[in-house]
Amino acid sequence: MNRLNKENSPYLQQHANNPVNWMPWGEEALNLAKKENKPIFLSVGYAACHWCHVMAHESFESETIAEILNKNFIAIKVDREERPDIDSYYIDYCQKTTGGAGWPLSVFLHSNRKPFFAGTYFPKTSFKSILLQISEIWRSEKEKIEQVIEQQSFMSYQTSNSKMLEYQDILSKTEEFFYKTFDVLNKGSKGAPKFPVFHEWSYLLRTQKQNNIDMALETAKKIRLSGIYDQIGFGVHRYATDKEWNIPHFEKMLYDQAGMIELFTECWRVTKDDFFKNTVEEINQFLKRELQTPNGVFYSAIDADSNGSEGDFYVWDYEELEIFFKSDFNILEEHFYIPKNGNFDGKIVLSLKKIGVPNSLIEKLKLFREKRVKPSIDTKIITEWNCMIAKSYAYAGLYFDNAEYLHIAKKIIENFDIDSLYRTDSNKIPAFLDDYLYLGEAYLALYEATFLYDYLEKSIKVANIIADRFYDNGLFYLTEKDKTETPEATIVMHDGAYPSGFNGSIRFFAKLGTLIGDLKLLDISKNAFKQVLQEFERYPLGYTTAVESVYYFIEGVETLKIMFESDDSYFETPNKKEIDIFNFEKIKQNRVQYYNPFHQILYISSDNPNRANFGFPENKNSFTQICTHENCQIVI
Repeated sequence: MNRLNKENSPYLQQHANNPVNWMPWGEEALNLAKKENKPIFLSVGYAACHWCHVMAHESFESETIAEILNKNFIAIKVDREERPDIDSYYIDYCQKTTGGAGWPLSVFLHSNRKPFFAGTYFPKTSFKSILLQISEIWRSEKEKIEQVIEQQSFMSYQTSNSKMLEYQDILSKTEEFFYKTFDVLNKGSKGAPKFPVFHEWSYLLRTQKQNNIDMALETAKKIRLSGIYDQIGFGVHRYATDKEWNIPHFEKMLYDQAGMIELFTECWRVTKDDFFKNTVEEINQFLKRELQTPNGVFYSAIDADSNGSEGDFYVWDYEELEIFFKSDFNILEEHFYIPKNGNFDGKIVLSLKKIGVPNSLIEKLKLFREKRVKPSIDTKIITEWNCMIAKSYAYAGLYFDNAEYLHIAKKIIENFDIDSLYRTDSNKIPAFLDDYLYLGEAYLALYEATFLYDYLEKSIKVANIIADRFYDNGLFYLTEKDKTETPEATIVMHDGAYPSGFNGSIRFFAKLGTLIGDLKLLDISKNAFKQVLQEFERYPLGYTTAVESVYYFIEGVETLKIMFESDDSYFETPNKKEIDIFNFEKIKQNRVQYYNPFHQILYISSDNPNRANFGFPENKNSFTQICTHENCQIVI
């Protein structure tokens, strides 16, 4: 047993019995590398990662490999979900030096924490050879490694003062890139693997242009009907390995479920098609059944592997389906694609032929599947991902008028304290930018769904924390300014499987700044957006979250600002004064009936101490105005 046995991370615990002398990231391990004059082997992964398991079984459980590592290296194991700062910094290095990146991430470092060689999964024979070569070079030619390190350019960003593109040009370039990369036949982006990237398709819907809407709706439907979606237990897998979306990488991540709830809710808002509404309810059922805790928060992920094999829980034998369903097998084939020779190593990943599978058929398949060995659950409670799911539930609760969804969102948020916010529940790592961002967005979504001022006040407080601790001169940093543990402070601009903290903060500050009329927040958003443009033209789809903020910058996005008399109740509409023609129930009905994704409503009481800051006159108790930026018109 090594030093990981005292760690709380399920991923680190998976390696606690390896013969490798693993140590967690920290001063003890880094100082030991200096003291013993050894290079560091850094291995980064996560509990639900299939290829992490493969490398563990092949190499980290091998006495031969362990002997080489223990003799020549200080071996450090990091859970990327606990430490996104470490993961992001070194995966950026891997991407820049090898042209690719992923997990497991394998990086060799000097004791000063600077990397000099990186890769991802290495087969055992290759890994052994690499270890022996690096250990020999370290012993005999260490100065060459140090020269390589000094010549390398790491993650430093220079603030850009280049000319700003016109806002309309930015929107046009983004749409053009979507058209160029769209897979007309299979939907989504061309090629494989295919990730759901919900934020990209939600962005297209919000442009309110029919061609864009069609691409997004077609992609959302394709995801729901294909093998990337678990047709029996519901929820979306992490990504599809094929261009048709049918063969998934089987892990299920909490953040993907959050994104799918948001995307399918947005699809319903545009179409009012209950196909999308029902999909949200399916994902809700899956989340409550598999990932929700008694405290109302959610676990992080479900593993890809079970019973020693990838996807074993999810795939089917043709013969077993024939035997189990007997005379009903033709009904099964009527609704599902069931290739006789399989589509995944001789097994079958189910996808739908059409919408409307009878519940009795789903339940029969589920009952059959429940007898199998289930994949393990990563029981970390990650602040960022829980706040993402809270935001999505609040959003769905608002537009589906679903009290259960709103209750789930509220219950999640009750578990997080702005004043002592941590990355996870069990390891008191200070919260990162992304944790604060999604907490702020969750509060804002709950305010939009309920108009309870406490949520808005907390959202504003989070924005100010981000501005004070994580923002400097146009850049949002992943860690607080005085808590960087990598050679340079980590900045993650581009979106990945979900929006980055950088791009998300740009959108959050634009949205909140517009809602409450805070020019400071808007200026921060615009200044950070300028920095994005350095990379935007190379790959616009990596920045759709930031680009969405453009709709708050340009003229024409309206904010309806309503102040009601303090003795009026939100929900007792018969007692409303005649001036309040925009009463609570009517507002709710209008928001559902009309699709206006960037329209916002500020709804506060006349006894609110911040009323003047929000642009309301001191001499009135009821007041309604419509604002576009600083220009407001009174509604009579």
